[in-house]
Amino acid sequence: MYERTLDDDQVLTLGHEGLLYENSFVFYDKETDSLWIHVTAEAVKGPLKGKSLKIFPSTVTTWEAWKNRYPDTLVLGGDRNEGFMGTFTGLKEDQHKNFGLAVFRPGFVKLYPYEVLESAPILEDDFFGDSVVVSYSSSAGVARVWGRDVDGEPMHFEMVDSSESELVFKDIDTDSVWDGLTGTCIEGAFEGETLRDYICYPILTDRFQAFYPKAPVYERSVGE
Repeated sequence: MYERTLDDDQVLTLGHEGLLYENSFVFYDKETDSLWIHVTAEAVKGPLKGKSLKIFPSTVTTWEAWKNRYPDTLVLGGDRNEGFMGTFTGLKEDQHKNFGLAVFRPGFVKLYPYEVLESAPILEDDFFGDSVVVSYSSSAGVARVWGRDVDGEPMHFEMVDSSESELVFKDIDTDSVWDGLTGTCIEGAFEGETLRDYICYPILTDRFQAFYPKAPVYERSVGE
């Protein structure tokens, strides 16, 4: 999900170019006909080459899980594009090992492979100096990342439920319960508080390495 307004307040109208670059989609803006890479949100050809669109935090999850949390959600209507894009129905079991969660902060990016998260559905890490927690539901193929600092102190978490419709963890310090999709404390001492959100999205690991060849990929240490 991208912001269509550039830093000079120019609002872009975007469309699909029908091309692939490094096996990833390319889109264009109708105002200048510049070409953009969807993985990096950067223009690679045309008058706007070198410009980047702002990426918004977003979640890839099941409709059931989303609707439970946001019952008043509006849905963008439209005709289904038969045969080309189709309908996303989730990851098949053998596909998880090919995906990971790309996490961003201005100037920094890191990949957390789903194959690693399978054995560590709640994972605490140092993300370029930030204390973060990554939560993962294998059955739903959903992962999110949040800052661990609450009131200036890093909290420690453990998984409560990572089913197809739920992603819930609790902090060990106070036993407060947190929604892993929204980052909001839903029960306990911090009820109503929300953890810091990070830009993240699922990506094929080979696509990530093609666009970010020097970026770190999380690996579990022996004994973790």
